[in-house]
Amino acid sequence: MKNNFADFLLNISKSLKEKNGLFIIIDDINGLSKTSEFPNWYKGLSETIDFSDNFVPVAFTLVSYKENFNKLTTLNPSFSRIFHLIEIDHLNDEDIELFFIENFEKYSIRFENKKALKHMVYYSWGMPLVMQQIGEETFWNVKNDLISEEIVFKSVLNASIELGNKQISLILDQIENDEYENILLKLGKHKLIEFEISDIKEILNDKENEILNEFLLRMEELNILEHVGKKIKERYTFTNRLYFVYFLIKANIN
Repeated sequence: MKNNFADFLLNISKSLKEKNGLFIIIDDINGLSKTSEFPNWYKGLSETIDFSDNFVPVAFTLVSYKENFNKLTTLNPSFSRIFHLIEIDHLNDEDIELFFIENFEKYSIRFENKKALKHMVYYSWGMPLVMQQIGEETFWNVKNDLISEEIVFKSVLNASIELGNKQISLILDQIENDEYENILLKLGKHKLIEFEISDIKEILNDKENEILNEFLLRMEELNILEHVGKKIKERYTFTNRLYFVYFLIKANIN
């Protein structure tokens, strides 16, 4: 299969004429990172192209979250040498605000006040995926072409449910502990996307403090939380901004 696909790429590149080459984007590799089939196949394809007598001008880009790339490198260590990880930072508030204003204006929809817009921007938390889901929910909930704060809060809550069902349901189902989930909700409520153990002891009750070490170990096992730097054992962060945003919304709007 890999030789056939390499030949296929070569034939396409020959027909490009004045074009420089092929740029292939593979979006959302979540499913591809579950088994070794894809990384093994791609490694074989890469070697076939590298050692081919013909030059094949092609570049591949995989789009996903960092943890999925890490899974691929675990399944096949050679993957880290084939691909270079490029982390894209979150969007700033000004860009998100402009996105909402311009897109709603296309449908003659306006915001009742600045607070309504600020709430949408805040709960997007710099993530295009969350921003899109909140925007879509708001669009369908809008009344009389006017977006109120009430509509925004309803839409943000609906967006969190959709994101939970579509994006992170597998992770949420594995938590299987109400006390662990309560701790995650408290991290969201206090906006602690990154924290030291001493920070959260103050916001937890006695029972939650008793199970704190167990909680942290389990969250590391599920790849929800991780240490910040190898030398800082007392500081943690969410591995995926989406996990944090989910609990941020659930804790502050529910």
